[in-house]
Amino acid sequence: MRYYDGKGPEPEWRPADNQENDQENRDASGSFGVNPSMRILEQGRSAVMHPVRLPGLGSLPGKKFAGYSFALLTLVSVVIYVIPMIAAIIGFGGFEKLFNEKIPEIHVENGVLTAEDRFEMAVPNMHVVIDTSEEAGALPDTDTGGLYLIFGSREYRLTILETAGSQRVSQNFLVGNISDILPDGTVRSDLEKITPAIYVALFLTWVIMIFGLYIRYFFMALIYMLFTVPLVRRSGLALTNGEIFRMCFYAETTGILLVNINMATGLLPGAIVSVAGMIITCVYIFKSMKEYIRPASED
Repeated sequence: MRYYDGKGPEPEWRPADNQENDQENRDASGSFGVNPSMRILEQGRSAVMHPVRLPGLGSLPGKKFAGYSFALLTLVSVVIYVIPMIAAIIGFGGFEKLFNEKIPEIHVENGVLTAEDRFEMAVPNMHVVIDTSEEAGALPDTDTGGLYLIFGSREYRLTILETAGSQRVSQNFLVGNISDILPDGTVRSDLEKITPAIYVALFLTWVIMIFGLYIRYFFMALIYMLFTVPLVRRSGLALTNGEIFRMCFYAETTGILLVNINMATGLLPGAIVSVAGMIITCVYIFKSMKEYIRPASED
C-alpha cells in the first residue's frame, strides 16, 4: 500500500467511476491516498494548501479528526482570548495593582460587601462589575454581550449576557456568597484573596469559549454538507455522511484561521472577513470535487 504522509510528492490516485471501484481505490491507497496516521500539523497543512486532499482528510479515522478539531479550536481560543487576556492583565499591572489602586474602597461586614462607588472594567471577552446597590449586583445597562463577573452586596456570579437589538437574555453559570470568598473585615487591600476565584472565572470563560467554537463551526460544517453531499454522490466517491461532515470541517480551516486572526488584530471589518472565510470554504469544497465530478452524459 502507498500512503501519503504529507511529505514529498503525493502518490497518484484517481476518482473511481462508481461506488464499488471507489471502495477498491480506498483500500488500495489507504484513505484516498492520505496516511491514516497523518499528524495534526500535516492535516492542517493539507487542509490549507491542498484542497484536492479534502476527501482523504475526511476519511481519516474519527480519533484523528477529534484530535485535529480540538487542536485547531484550542489554538483559535488562545489567539482570540488567552493572549489578549494575558496582555490585559499585564497592561493594568497585574491583580495586585488593580486591587490596591484602581478599584474603590470596599468593606465586608456580616457577609455584606459595601463599596464607595460602582466599578466596572472590561477585559478581553469579560467584564468585571462591583455593584453593591443590590444583593446580587446589577448587569450594566448595555447592549454589549459577553461574560460578566459581578460582585453584589451578598452574592457574586458569573453571567453570560446575550443581546440582539433591544433584547437582552442573561444566564448565570456560577453563583456564590460573598462570605465564601471574602471574610468579615475585608478591605480593598485584602482583595488579593479573590485572585484564585478570578482565575477560575477566566478558565471557565476559556472552556465556554472552546465549547462555543465547536458549536459554531460544527454547525457551519453541517450547512456546507447541504451542497457537498450531492457533489460527492455525483463524483462516485464512497464517502459516508460522517466523512463528508469531517471533510467540510477540514475545508473550513483557512476561513477559521483568517476570521479569528482578524478578530484578534482588528485589521479589517469582521463581517467582510467572515464572508470571505465562507467563500474560501466553498471554493475549497468545489475545488476538491472538481476532478471527480462525472459529466452528466456519463450518468
